[in-house]
Amino acid sequence: MIIGKSYVECGTGDVGVLGTMCDDYGVLIIKEIEPRAIGSLRTPNYEKEGHDSSIIMRFASQESIDSVIEQLMQMKRCMRHGIELNANDTRACLNQLIEEVKRNK
Repeated sequence: MIIGKSYVECGTGDVGVLGTMCDDYGVLIIKEIEPRAIGSLRTPNYEKEGHDSSIIMRFASQESIDSVIEQLMQMKRCMRHGIELNANDTRACLNQLIEEVKRNK
């Protein structure tokens, strides 16, 4: 299930990612934070920074986490070797999503 649409751009150190457990689900929280070195560990301070810019991914099974990890690894391999898989479809989908998010701001 997807509720709402968001666009997250990673690579500038201003996106924090936190994985945890809650009520028997795996939970991944993606949140805009103050820029910092990419890969440095920092737990978001929700009391100070609020929840309004968070994206929550909730996983009911380990297999669904494995599926996301596999796609991230595939993307990493493509980036490392400069390979674009399904580039036209991906670009069109991404452009459409960005436009929808901009209209809804």
